[in-house]
Amino acid sequence: MQALAVLILIAGLDPEPPPSVKAADIPDDRGGVIEISWTRSLSDTTGNINNVWGYRIFRIQAHTFDTQFLGFRDRWSDLVFTDSTAVDGTVYVYCVQTKSSTGVSDLTYSKPVKSRSSFFRARRLAVALAVLAGVLVFIFSKEKTSDFFKKKAIGDSICWAMEKGKIVMVILSYENPSSRKGVSRTLTDLKWIAEKVISAKGEIRVLTPGYLQGAATGIFREIFMKEGRLQDFNPLWIRRTWSGGVSYSDEATRLISKWKPGIVMITGEPGVWTFQPLNKILSLGGKIVGIKTDLHFLPAVLSSGIRIENISGALSEVFSPGPVNKKYCWAIIFFISVSLGYLLLCWMLMGTDGLDPILSLRNFLPFLKAVP
Repeated sequence: MQALAVLILIAGLDPEPPPSVKAADIPDDRGGVIEISWTRSLSDTTGNINNVWGYRIFRIQAHTFDTQFLGFRDRWSDLVFTDSTAVDGTVYVYCVQTKSSTGVSDLTYSKPVKSRSSFFRARRLAVALAVLAGVLVFIFSKEKTSDFFKKKAIGDSICWAMEKGKIVMVILSYENPSSRKGVSRTLTDLKWIAEKVISAKGEIRVLTPGYLQGAATGIFREIFMKEGRLQDFNPLWIRRTWSGGVSYSDEATRLISKWKPGIVMITGEPGVWTFQPLNKILSLGGKIVGIKTDLHFLPAVLSSGIRIENISGALSEVFSPGPVNKKYCWAIIFFISVSLGYLLLCWMLMGTDGLDPILSLRNFLPFLKAVP
């Protein structure tokens, strides 16, 4: 009789309902999805007489009161259920009840909720637009920003030389005469330097290839005329040589020894011929700015004994790739940019679903299988 009474008592004990149920639309998705979560029932404990099996999830349409059973979660699962069959704009109330060996609990209801679709994921779109804006600012301001810092560095170097009472010397390295952009940039740099020095009543000297002598002379004459000091202009300050290589190197070294400048600026893309004049100016305690090296030239620079900090400077970039390497670099940059663009678009439109084609590559590429 006692055993029978216990069984009757157990049969009459329904489990406790979940204390709370929450339902929320997943933000910035393509719609039709609502996430339901709840807290564990007080009856859902180890050794409890009710022996809870899990939780039943229902959906009630708020206007018609149609009730639909959505699914079951056992007590060992995460207390989360995703309803992916919701209709956008329809108001639902979700409820969860505890299921045990002795019966079911009362229902616990959520607040009304409805799903919304968003073609672009709003938060992710904001991030994407911010990244795009940053890229555009970088692209359009790169050259101007670069010029600003280069000119600031060269301006500081010019001021240092003039404070020491030293001459500023500019070596216009050989540019391809057919490259109008390269020649134009070289002359633009020379004009800016000359204006800086002449307006501060400093002394400037130039060594130039023969085909640039006329243009360099015209630049100096124009600046002195603008300053009202045309009588101070001396054409001998602009020396030229018609050959490059060893001859250009020897002439540059001779003029450095004669003028003893405090700073030497080299424009363009110089070659190995620069080693001799560079070592000469360093031996005289001068400074060097404007060296631009490519990949095949850099090892030669390092092996020449010239310290790398001595060839950082204003009007150039250290370690600038040569033409062949630039093609490889641009190919790599293009591939990475397209890949990132695809990932960004998938992230905005489909979330992680768009990554499935990439993740599927792990089946074919063994080294990617370790990637989570």
